[in-house]
Amino acid sequence: MFSFFQKKVEKVEDIEEVEEVEEVEEVEDDIEDEKVEYTDIIFDNPIAINHNISYYLKDSNKICRFLSSWCFNRKIDQQHKNKIKEEIKSQSNHHLMGSIQIIRDKINQIRVINGQHRLKAIEEIIREDLDNTFEMKILFECYDLDIKDITNPNEEEEEEIEKIFKTANKSLNMNPEEDHDIFCKKLIQLLCKDPVLGKGIIEISKSEKATKGKILKKELFEMLKENLIVKGTVDQIFLRIKEMNKKISLMENKQLFGRDKPAKDRLRKLTYAQELGFFLNFDDYYAKPEKWLKNI
Repeated sequence: MFSFFQKKVEKVEDIEEVEEVEEVEEVEDDIEDEKVEYTDIIFDNPIAINHNISYYLKDSNKICRFLSSWCFNRKIDQQHKNKIKEEIKSQSNHHLMGSIQIIRDKINQIRVINGQHRLKAIEEIIREDLDNTFEMKILFECYDLDIKDITNPNEEEEEEIEKIFKTANKSLNMNPEEDHDIFCKKLIQLLCKDPVLGKGIIEISKSEKATKGKILKKELFEMLKENLIVKGTVDQIFLRIKEMNKKISLMENKQLFGRDKPAKDRLRKLTYAQELGFFLNFDDYYAKPEKWLKNI
């Protein structure tokens, strides 16, 4: 599988030291794989290079908790993750079959595109290892992309990432649900490009958290997948969502929150939404995303 390791490895130039990015506080406990964006400071000294693909062998204890998944990765299947976890724990010599595929942009931001279940399982094992005895080496297969910022790619760059993602996950059986995932992804691309709605959809970055009325792109993706009933084209549903945003913005407190005089925290949310012009992330009454998605 890795016969190219026997070939002469290209000489690797010294990688300039990159300043460590400040850690971002997690927004919600139930948001999977939103972690610190680390740079190439932890992905140096590849053991082999094959064109634009670099291979790294890393200690799981030093790296697992610092990796984020691509925002359009599949939602973590807890049963599958737990199965992997138990299999690893049962090994006398802990090891991982195959490699973890990652992508890296021009500013050294890294995202996992294949292997998130294995990484999540290892991360939980490490967290539960009170005696700090767990050790494992992980092989990473890193695709270097000619993209400036993978957290904010244009349409052409999104297609490039999606192509690599499909190649990395080629062993997975495609089914009709996959088409729905792609539909939702394209819908989010349109929403992010909108001058108003785009202000309220973010991916956790070095300095910004999903607060004050904003919603994580990955969180919105999961909401769309679970609640959106497709009736029309991507463009048609995009326009309906814009109309829904306008409709919610014109609601009275009674209709929006279920009472004429809502609590201060609810009014604060309304103020944030008015400042952004983004009214799609309330967790109350009619404006709850799971509810308005069923009415577009």
